[in-house]
Order: sequence, then structure tokens, then C-alpha cells
Amino acid sequence: MNPEINYFDPNVLKAEADLLLKLQERKNGGLGVSCVKTIAAYLQLERFDTARQVRQLEGDKTRQYEDIENELRRFFGCRIHGKHDCQDWICQTKTYYPPMPKR
Repeated sequence: MNPEINYFDPNVLKAEADLLLKLQERKNGGLGVSCVKTIAAYLQLERFDTARQVRQLEGDKTRQYEDIENELRRFFGCRIHGKHDCQDWICQTKTYYPPMPKR
């Protein structure tokens, strides 16, 4: 968790939810990203731990959206460990990998 973010402040959680909803609304042909909507819904309900669990379980679906992935990493940390600037080779929290091209 980021020491600069007050995860117990309802206003912080709701502001993050609003930002995530705004980022995802035009993705996927205008349908949005369902797991991001779920994370935002839990943040609006002030259920940070549940939102973090959804992030950990469904994070592979956000990797193709660079802006969303960067915001989720900023707020929650790496997907696997929940650490900010995680140095584990599998996390690579500062590296964004676009989806593989379709053949």
C-alpha cells in the first residue's frame, strides 16, 4: 500500500472509483471493462479489501489498457504482492506490456 494514500478516507476511495470509471468507459468498443467497474463499485461502497482482491484476481484483464493498468498500479501496487515499486521479476510494476498482436 502507498503510504501517501489514505485508504480509510471514503472521499479518497470514491474519487478513485470515479477516476477508474472515467478511464474505462470508452474501452472495449464503448462497453467498458467489467472488472474495473467491479473494482470501482467496491471502492464506492468503501470496501477497499474486496476491491483489492478483485484487482488481484482479475488484473490480467486490465493489462491491455495502459492508462487503467498504470492507475491501478499507482493505487493498489503490483497485482501479486500489493507492493509499490515491487522489485520481483514477475511483477515489473513499472513496465507495461501491450497485448500480443493477433495472427
